[in-house]
Amino acid sequence: MERFLKDEMKWAAEESSYAQEAATMQIAFLEAPDFTDVVEEYFGTDDHYRRLQQHLAINPGKGTVIPGTGHIRKVRWADPRRGQGKSFGLRVLYIYVPEVNYIVMLDVYDKGEADDLSPHQKVLLKKIAEATRRDVLALR
Repeated sequence: MERFLKDEMKWAAEESSYAQEAATMQIAFLEAPDFTDVVEEYFGTDDHYRRLQQHLAINPGKGTVIPGTGHIRKVRWADPRRGQGKSFGLRVLYIYVPEVNYIVMLDVYDKGEADDLSPHQKVLLKKIAEATRRDVLALR
C-alpha cells in the first residue's frame, strides 16, 4: 500500500506537466473490444486510466517490447483496486504504430494472473499485432 501511495503522490506532483505535454502530443488511442470491457474492472476510475494514456502519449515507447510478438509492448502500471505499485500491479499490453501516432490497447491483467507467454501464445500475438497494425495503417 505504501508503494502505491508513493506512486500516486509522485503522479499528483507531475500531473499538470504530464497533462500539458500530452496535450501537445498527437497520439490517438484505440482499444480492443476485450480491453474496453475490463477498463473499469482493472483501472477503477476513468481518471486512473486517463493517467496511463497521458503517460503513454508522452512516451509511447515506454513499455518493453515482448520478443516474438510483432512489437507488442508491456508496461507496468499501479493497481488502484489492490493498492499495489507498478511492481505488483497491472500489466498492460499495447501496440504503438508510429507512422500514424496510434496506440492500440490490447489487454490488461494483474501481475499474478498470467505466466510467461508460451511460444504458441507469442505466435498468436504476433498475428494479432500484424493484423492490428495493418488495420490501423488503413485508417490514414
